[in-house]
Amino acid sequence: MKDKRIFQFTPRIIRSMESDCWGKDGLSHAELESANKVYTDHYLATAAGHGFDSIWVHVVLRETVPSGFFPKPDPNQLVLLNRLVEKAAKHGLKVIVYLCEPRGLPADSPFWLKHPEAQGRAMMCSSDNEAWAGIRRGFCTSVPAVREFIEESCYNLFQKTPGLGGAFCITASEFITHCFSHYSYTHLQQETSIIQDYARSPIWQPKYWNNNSIDTIYKLHHLLDEAWICPRCISRNPSDVVAELITVINKGIKAASPAADVIAWSWAWNIIESHPQQRLINRLPKDVILMTDWETCGDGQKKVAGKNYPVNEYSLSYIGPCNRFLNHLQIAKQRGMKVMAKLQLAATHELASVPYIPVPFNLAEKMSGLRRHEVNGFLGCWNIGGELSPMTRLAGKMSLSPSLSPVQALRETAADEFGEELADDVLKAWKLFSDGWKEYPMSREFTWNSPINYAPAFCFPLEVPDKPSLCTEGHTPLPRDPEGHLNVTSYCLPNWTAPFGVKRTEKALTLLLNKWEQGLVIMGNLSKQHSANSKLSIEFNLACHIALSVRSTINILRFYTLLPQLKATGKDRHAILDALKAILKDELEIARQDMPLLKADSRLGYHPEAHSRHFTCKDLKYKIEYIRESLGELELMKC
Repeated sequence: MKDKRIFQFTPRIIRSMESDCWGKDGLSHAELESANKVYTDHYLATAAGHGFDSIWVHVVLRETVPSGFFPKPDPNQLVLLNRLVEKAAKHGLKVIVYLCEPRGLPADSPFWLKHPEAQGRAMMCSSDNEAWAGIRRGFCTSVPAVREFIEESCYNLFQKTPGLGGAFCITASEFITHCFSHYSYTHLQQETSIIQDYARSPIWQPKYWNNNSIDTIYKLHHLLDEAWICPRCISRNPSDVVAELITVINKGIKAASPAADVIAWSWAWNIIESHPQQRLINRLPKDVILMTDWETCGDGQKKVAGKNYPVNEYSLSYIGPCNRFLNHLQIAKQRGMKVMAKLQLAATHELASVPYIPVPFNLAEKMSGLRRHEVNGFLGCWNIGGELSPMTRLAGKMSLSPSLSPVQALRETAADEFGEELADDVLKAWKLFSDGWKEYPMSREFTWNSPINYAPAFCFPLEVPDKPSLCTEGHTPLPRDPEGHLNVTSYCLPNWTAPFGVKRTEKALTLLLNKWEQGLVIMGNLSKQHSANSKLSIEFNLACHIALSVRSTINILRFYTLLPQLKATGKDRHAILDALKAILKDELEIARQDMPLLKADSRLGYHPEAHSRHFTCKDLKYKIEYIRESLGELELMKC
């Protein structure tokens, strides 16, 4: 049945968090195989019911369609893509492909021996995954044959997949693609070069080298990259090269499917051209849609424990828009171009090991901003943050035309999810959750390196190295010891509390938790009174797990601030030991409380970008045993 609702925003794109975007090789085989399993009729019907008109999947051109350069792609890829397009169309949904092209190859690939004329710039890639690491070479888009390959492949993709809705493109930094995809040589037009900037950096100081040798070597690789300059592209303006690439992609797609959307995502364009990238935007075809991050980059600011800091990651704690978005909007609209916003509707790296963060009042403010600034459409998630939930239902309601007020949309969402009689009380809890989340200490260091995504399972080791390694990144599969226990390094506090410092980070998280727990009281009482309401129970369990994750993160801060002070003697030493024991006892309670939550909802602890379960009940049981032993050791230290 055709959807009779009218929407203000088009397109409205979402994706399933269960689909494997990258697989083991960074290509699209795992994506299209998993997509045809996870995009069930139930999922697609629900997504359409929530108001979305598209889903997105990752596609690599050379793996999917034939071209002069790659005449024999994987024949199964196109079959799977067509199957997904047909399946989605039954529910009124289109499929949008994510393209990062022309996708580079290892420098020793036989392809370069056969087609040396296509060789672009080489780059040293650092990764634990052999499929991603080593020297890789991009394609030089200044070569006509390369542009012909891209145009031909885009044409074939849309010609051989009838009904494909469109494509969005990343043209900076996601993978090795064209000669400017990671560094643009903009230093040639400036007073100082990237190499000179690195030379002045403290990264070369012996103290830094000793503590962060891996990071230093990685930076050295980038210095080597600067030496591998493409002789054709070195004389060209990076913005012209990227605009030309997008033009070629647009030409190929539109030749096969004139109605398809071609979306240019401005992510990481700062490496192509300084803000606000006016030259690049002005050189794009006017029928291309410009998509820009709503919160990140530019001088977006949010308060953290009373002080303003820049926003450099996707965020549900900062409302936005940032000035960079507004500048891009103005430049594009003056040219008559459509503009989309890149959002995270359900979760962000602020806490990604949950299906969604229930802060709908914050999302309502964002969606109101989209309407106020006359944005044309939105991408609702990257490879995290798209779980169908009250958050996505709210986004759909606030996309309707004529528009609902935020209050109307929020109340309708609560009533749809939990029933009319519970809506008002749920809104009270949601408001406290939303206000609390605004206190989140937003920085890239905290969101990527803090233990918040696995804190409830962290074991609090008493013995830590004198020179601890960098913190475990929460967006990758977590390391484990030979016995299978988590082996993470959250005790190196400076690596994940920057730029705030430990005290301000703890203060911000405490402010967050205090408001969140007030909301928990309301939702907990409601859940007890309506224990048969399964959706409410799930929502309450999720909110409890988030509170435990924040509480445990605060405990980690406090514990590893106190632990180094154990060298003190006398009464001070006893006081520190007592404080450490109190923290560990609280962690025992956290593990006990979180265990039934994980049993009730298997989504908790799962990280979509890592595509792995960060921790399970088994890890929590081990933590309980570990901490009991640690409490005994602390008691012995008093003697």
